Amino acid sequence: MAQVYARVAEAITRPGFIFHSAVDVKQEAGEYSYVGTTEFWLDATRDLLRVKYQVRFLADGSSLTEENVIAGGASYSPPESKAKALTCHGASPSLSALLCPRGALQKEPEDRVERGEYNGNTAVMVVNPVEISGSDQEFRFTRRLYLDPKTFLPIAIEDEGTVDYGQVVPLHTIQRYDSDFLPTNSLTAGLFEPTSIGYMQRDPEAPLRASDPGITVYWLGREFPGAGELPPLTLQEVYVPEVYPPKPGQTGPTTGGPGYKMLISYRLSNDEFGPRVLSLHVWSAPDWEASLQQSRGGNSWDQPCWEKKEVALPNGRATVFTGEGCPEEPSEPGRRAGALAHVYFPGTVVMVAPTAGYCDAICCKSKPYNTNRWWRR
Repeated sequence: MAQVYARVAEAITRPGFIFHSAVDVKQEAGEYSYVGTTEFWLDATRDLLRVKYQVRFLADGSSLTEENVIAGGASYSPPESKAKALTCHGASPSLSALLCPRGALQKEPEDRVERGEYNGNTAVMVVNPVEISGSDQEFRFTRRLYLDPKTFLPIAIEDEGTVDYGQVVPLHTIQRYDSDFLPTNSLTAGLFEPTSIGYMQRDPEAPLRASDPGITVYWLGREFPGAGELPPLTLQEVYVPEVYPPKPGQTGPTTGGPGYKMLISYRLSNDEFGPRVLSLHVWSAPDWEASLQQSRGGNSWDQPCWEKKEVALPNGRATVFTGEGCPEEPSEPGRRAGALAHVYFPGTVVMVAPTAGYCDAICCKSKPYNTNRWWRR
């Protein structure tokens, strides 16, 4: 499989030119039926791609247009979405976007290459089983990518399967490629710049500056250099919950919402697209106390297996909890509850909560801030 994708990469790479393809698309799938076009501009030498999707849904006549740019290993969408660009079978991010099922979970071990036929002509056929789950629908189909056996350029993609949106209906999609090569110097300036599709870089600190929680907010800043063995952190997101008036007779947080004024999240500085590893739940002192009373000792740190340590601070105090004495997690033998801290300042309480270990598509990883050793110090 990787060898086939490498042949395609070689075929679309021409110094001084970019690969361009206009793709006609038609899908028959009940209320998800549509017609449309997809246009690709791909600079294989620099691993850059721009793609424009235009579809018209046949059920109600509505239309949708989307544009994306892949550059520097990242995928950009307006207005401010930036994510790690996905790859498949060792292909570059730009080539993967051209050849691999968009938004799909590919079962790579089950992918295969076969001799096939398209429109009466011999073709190299790449077969992918695909599953895509949405909020209220599930697609299951087999995708067949047809390549010209001489040039290894894409000819067509055909999907055959079902879509389940409360009722299961057959699905058939056909995408036909019309490809050419354009001189690089003929392109519009900034074609591959994310800003050209309306992308704007998100400022994760903006919600903090715009909010007035009525208390002093204690946080680690945009960048935290780490301490001792702990790696540096970078601000990932500031979430300010919407405040709802409390219901009559309600006890607990006075906001009527989740209770905390802000949720401030951090990721590892060297993992731009990684998940959060540390969260700061910023509470007003009265709301925090009301929440503790409402929980009636039912929080995780109230379990007798959690160890507790009091720490004096220059302008407050902290209670540090470690769960090493707790039983192993049933689903993850060898892993026990981690650690957290409640930090008390005048008028403000911050719950410092590291994120537990996580698994991605490749392996399970631990979070360096979720270890009991350094929390005991």
